[in-house]
Amino acid sequence: MNRQQVRWQLLIPLFIMVVTVLAYLNAFGNAFIFDDEQIIIKNPDIRQLWPVGIAARWVVDLTFKLNYATGQLRVADYHATNLLIHVLAALALYGVVKRTLTLPRVGETWKRHGGLLAGAVAALWAVHPIQTQSVTYICQRYESLMGLCFLATLYAFVRGVQARRRNGAAAWYGLSVVVCLLGMGTKEIMITAPLVVLLYDLLVASPSARETVRQRGVVHVGLWLTVVVFSLTEWQMFSVIEQRGSGVTLAVSPWSYLLTQMQVIPHYLRLSLVPYPLCLDYGWSFVSRWTESIAPGLILVGLGVLTVWLWVRRRPEAFIGLWFFCILAPTSSVVPLPDAIFEHRMYLPLAAVLAALVLGSYRLFYQRMAMARAVRVAGIGGVIVLVGVGVVMTHQRNRVYRSALAMWEDVVGTRPRNHRARLNYSSALLTTGRTTEARREAGAVVSQLAYCGELNPEEIPAWGETTEEAVIYRDARHYAIAHNTMGVACIQQGDAEAAESHFLEAARLLPQFEDAAGNLRRVRKQAKEKPRRSGALPLD
Repeated sequence: MNRQQVRWQLLIPLFIMVVTVLAYLNAFGNAFIFDDEQIIIKNPDIRQLWPVGIAARWVVDLTFKLNYATGQLRVADYHATNLLIHVLAALALYGVVKRTLTLPRVGETWKRHGGLLAGAVAALWAVHPIQTQSVTYICQRYESLMGLCFLATLYAFVRGVQARRRNGAAAWYGLSVVVCLLGMGTKEIMITAPLVVLLYDLLVASPSARETVRQRGVVHVGLWLTVVVFSLTEWQMFSVIEQRGSGVTLAVSPWSYLLTQMQVIPHYLRLSLVPYPLCLDYGWSFVSRWTESIAPGLILVGLGVLTVWLWVRRRPEAFIGLWFFCILAPTSSVVPLPDAIFEHRMYLPLAAVLAALVLGSYRLFYQRMAMARAVRVAGIGGVIVLVGVGVVMTHQRNRVYRSALAMWEDVVGTRPRNHRARLNYSSALLTTGRTTEARREAGAVVSQLAYCGELNPEEIPAWGETTEEAVIYRDARHYAIAHNTMGVACIQQGDAEAAESHFLEAARLLPQFEDAAGNLRRVRKQAKEKPRRSGALPLD
């Protein structure tokens, strides 16, 4: 290895680290928001480091404990930890791509510029604005740390494949299994890691399936055994959820959820190419008729057919598609999760999209790059420009996370018919004393859902067994919350009579809505005791 190659090997990882830090440098002052309150601020379990309970997502919870032990609720520490995890994940991705491009089955085309190509993929991935939901939003450390463990598992496996000595290979394979085991304590998506590593071995690392079994069969058995540990911790979590009478899936059919994902996944792909506008809470409607998903579904079918065709031909390129579909499968297939779409679900699948773009572009211009230095310089310059654009866009996106009010204002601007977002926005406005605006936002929800007022409360299901019933329940609940919010705003404005009418309507439609019922009792009690008194009440 000559001096120039050594220099590039040092400069590329340094470049990845620098641009990633620059992209997230302005996130350190952002406050705890949304789920951070329950997971961190109000969570008594993170107040003491020991004992460390082995349960679902225990590894991430341990990092929250370490943050609290060193700085309590100093928010910058939590952001710094998230950024460190993301930087390490980007470096692991760089290592995986770089070493993959030197494997015999991949071919000679990529070896000369493998480091540059890997650096381009990793840098673009690290600064892509869609990653802010996994990095800037503190509690989504579950996603980013899972991503780090996933990539580290594959990286260690690749190092084992390329190790020249048996002892070195055994050490790397052992590390791969250990990291995979730790990853099972981060987030449920990690369950796909053993499958992805096996597909990588079959398509990229080994000349044949027989060779995979002969050389690394024991390693794959070890990786799959980590799923047993995962199953035990998840079984414990689901038992607790069942005892509480709640659930983690939505009352829509798997078919409806699948049709919805046929719209969602193409949206993910569009955001991978043009990451604007981004949104924390889409409020994506579930699809009930297959005709609504024909056009976007054709895109997925085409990509799926191409992936299967490449797989059947045992082409290494098939792994890019398999990476994308396998990692998205637990959240974007037939298991009906409460929310159809979240951008953090693209944390790892984004790597496949960017790898396809970078490697595909290189393959397209390979001959010209080999013959003309100007073409190579233009390619490097183009990547640097795109990375710079990603840094600026991510820097701008971080500002939206500075407060709940800023975030909900952004969501409402992007998805104006998202009733849940408007209600959260009105609540944030109330908290900051902007009562008139809060009342207007809640009133907009009432206007959009006015038909709910004609419903008989007895016709509203406690929870729907079908998509239609779930929508009725959701809309009725949003309608009731909007009236309750308007009632609180009226009290703050000194209009107790109007407040009572809003509380009454909310309680009429949803008698089980305790906030509205309690507020109605309080406003009536105050009206009896001090009929001429106006002012704020301690309302929910």
